[in-house]
Amino acid sequence: MPEAIQLEPVTHVAVNVAWVVGAVAVAYGLGMALSWLLQRIHGRSAVVDDIEELTRRPLRAMLMVIAAKTAVHHTSDPSSMWRAGIDHALVIALMATNTWLVASLILVAERRAIAGFA
Repeated sequence: MPEAIQLEPVTHVAVNVAWVVGAVAVAYGLGMALSWLLQRIHGRSAVVDDIEELTRRPLRAMLMVIAAKTAVHHTSDPSSMWRAGIDHALVIALMATNTWLVASLILVAERRAIAGFA
């Protein structure tokens, strides 16, 4: 006879979701603080200006995905039936945001190389 599917208590799921939302909010705040810091030193270096302009959104997105992945791993039960799907989606999102960040850094290098020849 197949094993019966047991649902987790709603409060347990709500606590997990609250931790993930809180971690993502803190990561977004950290990304904003880093952007603010780079804006404070704006104008002193063309490289810093390009990094601040081109990598702001991909860095924030990557920090938020890392925070969500960490929160899921620390707050949920590994045997939960939904955990594998969420983990897989977060790994894909992490690969996408890392690719986005690396592509943005390549654009920074391209701008600096073009500016060097101009």
